[in-house]
Amino acid sequence: MKFDGIMIITDLDGTFFNTKGNIAEGNIEAVEYFKKNGGLFTIATGRSPKSPPWLTEKFTPLVNAPAILCNGAFCYNFRKEERICEIELDYRKATELAMTVHRDFPEITVRLSIENREYSLSREESIEIADGKYCIVGKEPFAIKSWARVSFDGDAESTDRVRERFHDEYSKYFALMKPCPIIYEFQDIRATKGQALDRLREYLKSSGLVNGDLTIYAVGDYENDLDLLVHADIAACPENAIDSIKARSKMQLCHCNDGAIADLIEKI
Repeated sequence: MKFDGIMIITDLDGTFFNTKGNIAEGNIEAVEYFKKNGGLFTIATGRSPKSPPWLTEKFTPLVNAPAILCNGAFCYNFRKEERICEIELDYRKATELAMTVHRDFPEITVRLSIENREYSLSREESIEIADGKYCIVGKEPFAIKSWARVSFDGDAESTDRVRERFHDEYSKYFALMKPCPIIYEFQDIRATKGQALDRLREYLKSSGLVNGDLTIYAVGDYENDLDLLVHADIAACPENAIDSIKARSKMQLCHCNDGAIADLIEKI
């Protein structure tokens, strides 16, 4: 079939989705045509599997390869609800940074990607370490398991201030980046989208889901997508991508509002 040995992996916001957060017209039909003719399609996003809840419902029937979630912290099989290729945070360092921001930047919301959901710390809550266990203490105490990512949510100026203060000190432990102007976040330093793509490629081959060569087209628009494009065989971006992404991309697509993924499939 015409798309045998080809996989497309795309970011969501500003790429597969339009600027209003909806799937751009034409993308679904194009993806179904691509899959019907032998192609593999999946997503690479900062979201967790069930946060927001519609993610699993929307993408279980659409993707036919494991997705990259939490910006590279793990891959996820939507049909089996199974995490694979998982890289967890250094809990002690993550707790140190998260609680320092929580204390010193009250305008910032600290959000944790734990297990398969997102959890935002209230001002009364804290992360504590006791007897080698990590837990959130406050209104709703519970133990932290499968901690993939920490996000700092605020306005662009506030998140820039967090970045300026902590990036140099913690970049040897974490992959720190902005997936959009109002969020600054981190995963393990090995858990970028690009490194996750390498692990996913090997998983597809070792599990027998891919036989022979695989050419991967990756599509992204913002700085957290740069590593994904570097590790892909062919990098592409929509017209609305930031300049650093455009500079790395071999293929320039139409604006995300006009169906950038449909445009890519037509070009392939």
